[in-house]
Amino acid sequence: EALTLVDAQHFRHQPIQCLSHGQKKRVAIAGALVLQARYLLLDEPTAGLDPAGRTQMLAIIRRIVAQGNHVIISSHDIDLIYEISDAVYVLRQGQILTHGAPGDVFACTEAMEQAGLTQPWLVKLHTQLGLPLCKTETEFFHRMQKCVFREAS
Repeated sequence: EALTLVDAQHFRHQPIQCLSHGQKKRVAIAGALVLQARYLLLDEPTAGLDPAGRTQMLAIIRRIVAQGNHVIISSHDIDLIYEISDAVYVLRQGQILTHGAPGDVFACTEAMEQAGLTQPWLVKLHTQLGLPLCKTETEFFHRMQKCVFREAS
């Protein structure tokens, strides 16, 4: 079941040294799930993954959460954190600079600058251009498409 959850069932008989970086990450997550861990701490879960692997990792994290597990992510991939998180803590030298809902936290440019981080691109569109704040790229394009069609008619 854990291998299926992380899309690893088709390479379960291959030696670990023959797996790609992304496949190894998925097997490691499956190992934690087999132990019935209710909380998973993922450190840079998308590091070293190509765009397809990143998308797949996001889907895996969502499936894990949908099963009632909790995922804590440590990452510099701000776009990932913004898209997938319910709550965000921004740290600098081990100290919490700010925390809260992703939209609120990432809209705080001062905290982002203090932490040496940039805003997620969707938040930049919101704060700098006044566009609606969207959680995902898909939501953004859907809303923009509605606006374009509304103006064209």
